[in-house]
Amino acid sequence: MDRKKVLIALIAIILIVIIVVVSIIIFTKKDRDYDVTLETEYIYYLLNIDDKYGIINRSGDIIIEPEYDKIDIPNSDKGVFVTYKEDNIMVLNEKAEVIFKDLDVSAIETTLDYNEDAIEYDTTRLKYKENNRYGLLDFDGNKITEPLYDEIISLPGKYGEYRVKLDSKYGVISNEGEELVDIKYDFISGDGYSNNGDYKSGGYIIGENSDNGILYGYIDREEKEILKMENEGVYRVLDMPTEDTYLVITQNGRSSIYKDKKTKTDYLYMEVSYLEDSNMFIVKKNKSYGLLNSNLEVVIDTKYDELIVAGMYINASIGDDIYVFDLSGKEIKDSEYIGLEQTATEKYYIAENEESLYGVLDSNMEVVIPAEYDYIKEIDNTDLIMATKGNAITIYSANIKEVVHFENASMEIVNDYIKLTSEDDIIYYTLDGKEVDNKTVYLENEIFSEKRDGKWGFVDIEGNEVVSFDYDRVTEVNEYGFAGIYEDGKWGVINAKGEIILEPTYESSVENPTFIGEYCLNGNVCSDEVI
Repeated sequence: MDRKKVLIALIAIILIVIIVVVSIIIFTKKDRDYDVTLETEYIYYLLNIDDKYGIINRSGDIIIEPEYDKIDIPNSDKGVFVTYKEDNIMVLNEKAEVIFKDLDVSAIETTLDYNEDAIEYDTTRLKYKENNRYGLLDFDGNKITEPLYDEIISLPGKYGEYRVKLDSKYGVISNEGEELVDIKYDFISGDGYSNNGDYKSGGYIIGENSDNGILYGYIDREEKEILKMENEGVYRVLDMPTEDTYLVITQNGRSSIYKDKKTKTDYLYMEVSYLEDSNMFIVKKNKSYGLLNSNLEVVIDTKYDELIVAGMYINASIGDDIYVFDLSGKEIKDSEYIGLEQTATEKYYIAENEESLYGVLDSNMEVVIPAEYDYIKEIDNTDLIMATKGNAITIYSANIKEVVHFENASMEIVNDYIKLTSEDDIIYYTLDGKEVDNKTVYLENEIFSEKRDGKWGFVDIEGNEVVSFDYDRVTEVNEYGFAGIYEDGKWGVINAKGEIILEPTYESSVENPTFIGEYCLNGNVCSDEVI
C-alpha cells in the first residue's frame, strides 16, 4: 500500500513538473504575429513650390500650404504629417491642425530593398522620444512601447519589424512592441525573404565585431542558429520557387552555397548568381564560369570564359569558340540558335541566333517568324508576342498571326489593356489581341480623347464634342480626375468634366505627364513643373 502511495505521489509530481514546464514554454513563447498597415488609397502627396513643401490631396486641394523646409508623410492614406521649418518640428493633420502636442514624434525611416540610398518611411508606426529614448507610437497617438531604446528604425530586409538599439547592441521588435530577437548583436538585418509581400517567415542575418570587422551568421525566424557568426558575408538567395533557405556564405574571399548541412558546396567561388527562370546558379571559379542546379550539382564545369542561360539553352564560350547545351548539361551540336525559350502556349519557341537576332519556331523547330528582330518576348500575363526592330513594334497573336505593326511606337499596359502609342495615333488592344477604343479602356471616365483633322480634343460617351479640337496632344483623364492639354509647347490641365483649370502654361516636351489639380505629379511629389 505504501509503495502504491509513493508511486501515485511520484506520478503526481511528474505531471506537475510537466504542466509547469509546458506553461513556461507557452507563456514565454514570443508572439511573432503582427499586421502591417500598407498604403492603398494614396490620398496625400507632397507639394513642392520654390523648394518649400506643403501637402495636396488627390482631388487637387492644397491642405497644407507650401511653406515648410521638409515634410515627412509616413502613410499617404493617413492625415499625419511631420513638418520641419527651421528648428521647429510639428505634426499636423489633414486640417493643418497641430496634433501630438506633448510628444516629440517623428517618422520611422526605412530603406528600400532595391535602392538602399532611397529613404522612405514605415507606414504602420511612428516613433516618439522621451528622456533621450525612443518608443513606438500608433497613428492615433497611442504608445505601443515605453521609451526604452536608443534608436528605432525599420528593419532592413524585413518590413513590418524594427531594429532597436540599446547600449550599443541591436535586436528586433514587432510593430506590436513584442521583442522578436534578443538585443545582443553588433549587427542585424532581415534576409529579404517575403511570401507575397509578407516578411514574417524570413530569417535574420546577424553579426558581431571582431578584430577584422564584423563577422556574420544567420538565425531563422524562431532565433534558431543556422550559421555561426564566423563569416565575412552572408546573404539569402531570393526568388526561389520553394521556401527552402539558400544562403551564400563568404570566407577568405571565397563563397559557398548552403542549403543545409548535407546540401552545400565548398568555398570555391568568386561570384555566385542565381537565375530565377531556370532555377540554377552561375558560379565563377578563378576566371572561369560554370553552372550548378538547385541541388548544387554541377551541370556545366567551371571552365568557360563566359556563360549565359537563354531560355532552354545554355551558351558557353572559350575564346572564340561557342558551345550550346541544354538545361541538363548535354551539348547540342551544330545548332544555329544559341537561345530557345518556350512560349506560354507550349506550341512555339522564341529563338535567338548567333547574330543576336530573334525569331519564332514551331514545335517541330520550323521557322514561323524569321530571325530578323532585335528582340522578341511574350507580353506579361497574355498569350501575345511582341517583336521589336528599331523603333517599330509588331504584335503577334498566340497563333503567330500579326495583330498590328506600329512604326516609332511605344507599348504599355493600361487598365489591363495594351496601349500602343506612335507619333500620330494611339491604339488599344485587349490582352488576347482584339482592338478596342479608349471608351472601353477608360470606362469610368466621362470624357475621352479624340483626334480630328490633326488636332486633339475630348468627346463624351456618345461622341459629342466636350473640349474643342485645338490641341497638339492630350492625355486621358487620369485616376485623380485630371487630363493634360498641350498647345504650342506648353501643358495645361482640364478636370474630369472638360473644364479648363489651367491654360497651357508649363513649357515641356514630356509626352504623357500626370496632373493632380494644377500641379504635375513627378514620382510622389507634385510641383509647378512638368519634368
